[in-house]
Amino acid sequence: MKRRVAVVIRAADSARVEEAMRAALGLTLRGATVSVQVTPAQLATPLALRAAAALASFGHHVGPSAPSLSDTEVLEVWTDVGPGVTAEGAVDGAAEGAVDGAAEVRPEPEPEPDPARRVLHLLRPAAPHPRLGPSDYLVRLDDTGPVLATGHGAPFPPGPLTWPQLVTLLGLADLVVTW
Repeated sequence: MKRRVAVVIRAADSARVEEAMRAALGLTLRGATVSVQVTPAQLATPLALRAAAALASFGHHVGPSAPSLSDTEVLEVWTDVGPGVTAEGAVDGAAEGAVDGAAEVRPEPEPEPDPARRVLHLLRPAAPHPRLGPSDYLVRLDDTGPVLATGHGAPFPPGPLTWPQLVTLLGLADLVVTW
């Protein structure tokens, strides 16, 4: 069975966008079905354009629309090195705790709560409730979409999340664990 991977590119730096597009192509070589969220303005270099054209020619989605979370097994978020993501989803150099590069989200053993780091827990429907640290976020991945269950200091109130809001929480987290 092919893995379904969503690649969200929030980087402004053209070299970082190129790296993300090369990584998306590499995922297809491993048999994954890839959906890349990238704006036309980010595809400003010949390498990024070629990678987008290659992915599209193989039948993978490349464009500004957000991939469906219900069809996604793995989510990669690419940002510029250092900056975070604002509540509106734009790159903001003043924010802290950015996702530094892409990381495949995989289930891990339950971590000990650590007040010094912020963990985003993505909870699948049948998963047990994890132990939360004082600054952790808990997002339930329901059939209707992601729902912020708890989030001490989160930029959004508990309740249903939009795609940009989920990407914002990913950018604010030091660690993402899928249960």
